[in-house]
Amino acid sequence: MKKIFCSIVILALAFGIPAAAQEPEPETKPAPLTMASGDKPFELAFQIGASGFGGLAIGGIDFIGGVNATLMYPIGDLFYAGIRPGLHYVYKEDTDFETTWFHPDVIFQVNFLHDPVRVYLIAYGGFAVALDGDLYPGIAHGFSAGGGVGVSWRAKGPWGLFAELGFRYGSASLEQSMLVRDASGNPQCVPNPDDECLEYIREDVTRDFELTAFTINIGVVYEP
Repeated sequence: MKKIFCSIVILALAFGIPAAAQEPEPETKPAPLTMASGDKPFELAFQIGASGFGGLAIGGIDFIGGVNATLMYPIGDLFYAGIRPGLHYVYKEDTDFETTWFHPDVIFQVNFLHDPVRVYLIAYGGFAVALDGDLYPGIAHGFSAGGGVGVSWRAKGPWGLFAELGFRYGSASLEQSMLVRDASGNPQCVPNPDDECLEYIREDVTRDFELTAFTINIGVVYEP
């Protein structure tokens, strides 16, 4: 009889009787991730534009035109810092040839107004290269610098427009070994007892390139 009673109790616990006074545990959700105090999201400001200026010769330059892209990191609301690579075509009024400049500049920006209209001052500069393939094959190396004032406008969302009025300066040089030519443009031979032209006279020449111009830069800005 005792064995039958124990069996009935075991079956009742297994199938028919729920756990006494045992309420289901409330469902828990993971706590949202929060940034530590003082942390801020990593946001970048991006600009891409086209610059140009013509009709007013500055430093012998009659026209300058090109494209540029700017990537900056906001350091608070007041300062931005980043890079601005640019490519410019330059035509001088005193020559029939043109020069191409490449400027991988570093840029620093100070903001005086903020969204939706941002007014700022910029300064940029760094390494530069110049190429005048028609006259002097080879790439000249040097530096560039510039600055200006700009305004950026965004209505809604991250996209907007910007415009800048700036001033750019560049200097580069290229050392070359050139043939010495006579008045007719023919290369001169090294004097030889047999009057045979076995070698031409050469001289080392340094070609200097300079860039001094105003620029108007207009384009699109993206700030998340």
